Amino acid sequence: MNLTTTGVTHGGTTSKIITLNLSDYRKARVWLGELPDIIYPVAEIVETTLGTKNVAVAEIRRAAIEMFVPKGGRAVYGLLGAEFSPANTDKLAVQVAISKNDVSGETSPL
Repeated sequence: MNLTTTGVTHGGTTSKIITLNLSDYRKARVWLGELPDIIYPVAEIVETTLGTKNVAVAEIRRAAIEMFVPKGGRAVYGLLGAEFSPANTDKLAVQVAISKNDVSGETSPL
């Protein structure tokens, strides 16, 4: 496994991109402190609200992981990102945007 880490500073906030070259030509990329610059067609948004303890977090937090796995004559690709925007409340609203199955031409895997 090869590991490459890139630190980027955006307006005083340090972001980190970690690239993992795994066995069998598999690759993964992890973003900490930022999200990848990507546009995809949203097919559905799933929402729920959870009760939480009010935790004092003052800044927005972002993270994402992208995975590319060759499987014979095709490849499996996935991208999952999250942004936490703190609010002074005892509820956590979770929204998940789900893309269409066919996003060919919309994204560029690792």
